[in-house]
Amino acid sequence: MKTFSFISTELKMLRLNYCLFIIVQLYGFSVCLTTNVIDHAWDLPTDKELYKYLSTVKTVVDYCAEYKDEVDINLAFGLFLTNINLGHTLHKKQRMIPEIVRNQIKYIINENNEILDDFIFKESVIESKKGEDGKMKNLKSILSLFNNATHWVESLEKFVYTVEKRYTPDQLREMYSPFRLYMKKVGNFLKGSPTPDDSDDCLISLSKNPRNMKGSPPRCSVDDFCHDMLKRGTNFGYSLSHRIVFLLMARFGRRCCVFSEQTDRAMVKQFCSTAHAEAEYIVENSYGLADLFMEIIVLCTVDGHSQFLNRIWLDNILKFQTPEGCFGTIPVKKIHPIRRSFFVTEMGKSNLLQEGCNAHTTGLAAATFSAAVRLIIEKYY
Repeated sequence: MKTFSFISTELKMLRLNYCLFIIVQLYGFSVCLTTNVIDHAWDLPTDKELYKYLSTVKTVVDYCAEYKDEVDINLAFGLFLTNINLGHTLHKKQRMIPEIVRNQIKYIINENNEILDDFIFKESVIESKKGEDGKMKNLKSILSLFNNATHWVESLEKFVYTVEKRYTPDQLREMYSPFRLYMKKVGNFLKGSPTPDDSDDCLISLSKNPRNMKGSPPRCSVDDFCHDMLKRGTNFGYSLSHRIVFLLMARFGRRCCVFSEQTDRAMVKQFCSTAHAEAEYIVENSYGLADLFMEIIVLCTVDGHSQFLNRIWLDNILKFQTPEGCFGTIPVKKIHPIRRSFFVTEMGKSNLLQEGCNAHTTGLAAATFSAAVRLIIEKYY
């Protein structure tokens, strides 16, 4: 009986040790899961990057001020969004940020305002000399969607980090086709929906709506095609980003809903989730479509999606900045072995500010880094 009792005690000890082992293993697994949930935004910029990104924005704006005669509507929109991001930081955190940061932000906003005022004045002079043709009328209509800066500044919401579905390089290649073919598809503007002209037509249609500043946002009165291109448009490239532009312009530029407030927001969120996979594919291919890549980041950060402000992405975007301060579509500094992009964005006559510079890309870069500044200040101050 003593022997049996000894064996029974041994078994109990083994069972106890085994249970403790399982508990420890489960606890460790739980800690791993919990850590992943808490630390899912580890890849975002920290307060250590604030001065670097703010300095980048200032360098871009100083460059644009020097070449302000070359500013077109695409660059102007990028500078406008730069002011919206930075203006929002002052609106929310002016008393909390260091004086040197506050003064730098005010300097950038003031310089941007001078550039934008000069651009609008220049366009009005051209109009008065030549008379208002259809093209000028369209330009004025689109410009009217982003001239109410105060509403944009006050309407931006806090950033939210969404954990997006991760794809392997092979899955991305299958989704978008081999990268060279994908670039050709992106560059074939006329096959997407909306085309650039379609996108402009929808923005012009939207601009005819009055600004709504009180009560619940009403339905926007827009052409039927605009509803169709949102529901059944192309899910990659500039066609996808222009669908996001249209919904953001409705929300911020006219404060109206294309479908309903809830549906519009859900659509932007879904479009940005789709665009995140596309951004990942561009990253996998050495940032071979830098302009589109930055456009995706800019638009989805306006909607408050902080997962687009990946610190590694931002640092690699910096490698597209020229010594003069502008940005181009080909990296100035080495990222990795990179394929030279065959893609040339058709952004009007004043596409190049100077050799190696792209007006559209430069505006997007300023808006991208201003969004990073906005995130850092929102999170750390």
